[in-house]
Amino acid sequence: VELALAHADARRNDPEAVSVAHSCIFEALKPVIRGGDQPTDPRQAASADRAARSKEAAVQMAMSSKDPVFLKTLYRELIALGSSGTEELMKQSSPSIEAFFRETNPQQEAQYFSRHGNFAEAAEVWMKLADDPASCDRLTDRVTFVSTALHNAKAAESAGDTRVLHRLRDISERLDVARVQLRIKDELTRYHDEDEGAQTAARNAAKELESSLMDLSQLYNQYARPWELWESELDVLRCADHRDDLLVRKLWTSIVEKEIARSGGSASPEVGLVTKIQLLGQDFYPSSVVFPVPWILDLLERHRYNSSSGHPSGPSWVQKLFVSLGVSRGELAEVYLALLENREALVDEDGTAWADERHQRFLIGAIEELAKSWAESARRPSEREAREVRAGRGTVLRALA
Repeated sequence: VELALAHADARRNDPEAVSVAHSCIFEALKPVIRGGDQPTDPRQAASADRAARSKEAAVQMAMSSKDPVFLKTLYRELIALGSSGTEELMKQSSPSIEAFFRETNPQQEAQYFSRHGNFAEAAEVWMKLADDPASCDRLTDRVTFVSTALHNAKAAESAGDTRVLHRLRDISERLDVARVQLRIKDELTRYHDEDEGAQTAARNAAKELESSLMDLSQLYNQYARPWELWESELDVLRCADHRDDLLVRKLWTSIVEKEIARSGGSASPEVGLVTKIQLLGQDFYPSSVVFPVPWILDLLERHRYNSSSGHPSGPSWVQKLFVSLGVSRGELAEVYLALLENREALVDEDGTAWADERHQRFLIGAIEELAKSWAESARRPSEREAREVRAGRGTVLRALA
């Protein structure tokens, strides 16, 4: 490599001779860079160590050239060697390598910045990629770009780079909105309608969402609301932290009724409903904006009451559902007590309330079930469960009284 570089420098006015010298350099580098894995035999370790030092010296020698045309060609040759050559290039620190990646592969430019601790610069490149319509054709890739940008911005903040302080919140919010867009696209992909035209329109709408990142207003007014994507409408409200209790109740009623209708003919019709609410609860709880525990519990208990004619068999799957989402039994006890004490607090659109004696017995039975499951969990309580029992004992006693 050293001889070829010297020859190229001495014959710089002879393009053919320079080209031959450069070819010699590339041919000399290929076998050492493609050298493969380190041997496991200790007897070969010394030889492997010499080979590694030789490779490092050869690469450094080639990188020391002052010829920008040669360097650009060298970078291309290293990339062409695959992961081993790319790794060698990534290890080197040089403004010309930054410029090369910026021109040829912005994703590698961002990775190069991260590799050398320039996290703020990496974050900006990832955000540009996310916003560039030509960078990719999949929404999942755009979401990944924003997520990677946020990771780099946080790394820059941890390293004391104050330049990213104003960008952290912006990138975090962009990621939240991008994930809402992904949910809308997934809902449109699952959209089912017997009208073939509506199905085609849904597929086209989902395809539109792949092409670029949109703002929350666009997502709600152009997709979630017109297509009646109830889950996505909830997600938009959560993301915007916008409280609209009437709309949220309407959306939850639609979601629950759809799941009940879908699984009505199965042996365990509540299984699909429980699965759906568990998935949504994992995303939305504990946000009271879009996951109002008292109202959803009331809605589900009404369904349990109506489907069993007021005489359910087996333990309450409603309580198990909420406990699995992390809702404390103390909070559940407060909800049941509110239903008992204020019978008009949560009322269906048709005016039905927990007013008559059968409804009251049903609620008392639910509270007794809650007390039993609570007592069972308190036999070997964790510290959190012990605090919960102490805090909620009075609520349950008031309800049962």
